Amino acid sequence: MSAAATDQHVVAVQSIEDWGAPRIQTFPFTSLRHAVIGVDASHYLNLRLNSPTSTEPLLNAVGGTPYTLKAAFRADLEAFKAVDATLIFVFHGLDYKNKELYTSPRTNTTVKAHRDGWKEYYNKDNGKEIAAERTLKAFAKASRLGKPKT
Repeated sequence: MSAAATDQHVVAVQSIEDWGAPRIQTFPFTSLRHAVIGVDASHYLNLRLNSPTSTEPLLNAVGGTPYTLKAAFRADLEAFKAVDATLIFVFHGLDYKNKELYTSPRTNTTVKAHRDGWKEYYNKDNGKEIAAERTLKAFAKASRLGKPKT
């Protein structure tokens, strides 16, 4: 083995955030005028769904797309449209790895919390304010239980 080969250093791989933090520069949003931008759709949706401004305790009860997600998505699209930028959303495919089956304990707990929410809603012994408060708490619990741990 040569002397040059033994003098090589092992460099640890750093995250993009660690690498980029000292290199961050800011520009006005208008600098994106006429740009074509690729967006990792999964990452974008994950950021939007898990932001503190997008929590909706009744989402488990009513289902569908969260209203805050729709509003945030529209606002983002309008901002890019205002500078004539084109967004290309990239979907990396379906990931079936590490998905839990419907019969998993967490799913069963979520279903129970959801059922408890409706039970509180229809409970005649509760006053309207108490029923509303307990219903919101039960659905919020179901929403928290239904989120995968990261």
